[in-house]
Amino acid sequence: DGTARYLEALGSPPIGAFGDSAFVESSAVLEPGETLVLCTDGLVESREVPLDAGMARLAASMATRPEDLDALLDQVLGALEGEPQRDDVAVVVVRRDRGPA
Repeated sequence: DGTARYLEALGSPPIGAFGDSAFVESSAVLEPGETLVLCTDGLVESREVPLDAGMARLAASMATRPEDLDALLDQVLGALEGEPQRDDVAVVVVRRDRGPA
């Protein structure tokens, strides 16, 4: 229905930050046609842009979702470009198939 939501997960330290870290596993169920975007903080946060504002821009960029995932990725990156990037950016976009028509 075009609604964006954030997955609730317990925080863990960044992978590789500490040698003996414990990590918390989370899971979620994607309904048919739902899209999941996973990204590093470099996409949504910088010294000039607070995390909440970047996350809101990411959610807004998902208001329309092209069927083609490459086009969706281009849309997301285009909506967030222009911000100075001082951190790495990684994005993974997946969509659950709607199944047979």
